[in-house]
Amino acid sequence: MAKIYSADLRERVIKAVLSGLSARSVARVFSISESSAIKWMQQFRRDGRMAPSEIRGHRRAVLEPQRDFLLKLIEQHHDITLEEVRTILSERGVEVCVTTIWGFYDRCGISFKKKASTRPSRIASTWPRPVAPGKISKSSLIPIAWSSSTRPGRRPTWPACAAGARAVNA
Repeated sequence: MAKIYSADLRERVIKAVLSGLSARSVARVFSISESSAIKWMQQFRRDGRMAPSEIRGHRRAVLEPQRDFLLKLIEQHHDITLEEVRTILSERGVEVCVTTIWGFYDRCGISFKKKASTRPSRIASTWPRPVAPGKISKSSLIPIAWSSSTRPGRRPTWPACAAGARAVNA
């Protein structure tokens, strides 16, 4: 939560800026953030007031009046998407974004997850299949613990290395 500054400090900062100093330099002098000093001056120039605005509390959910309708909608259409719900709400005169709808259903304990059965991959098998005895599976050519980044590389073949190996073995 943001730190609340006193009204006296706000007035001193605004008066210092009005006397000719920059908002950034005044912020350093009074040990407040530059953005606070700049925003206070913007508010003073716009409204002419030095007092802070009232503290805004928690905002009530916009979709609460539509609660019964939205819950019945999910019961009737199990596979409806959030975008479709948004379209239906806009037809009823309620303009909200998909995130607001998701937040409403999340608070109600309803999720829009994909079903467990998904289409199999066309490129590769998604689960190792058993291989008949005596046949080699493609998946058995590379040991399971290896990947392209952990597979051991080739042994060096430059002449100095081969000569060094012969000298050690001799």
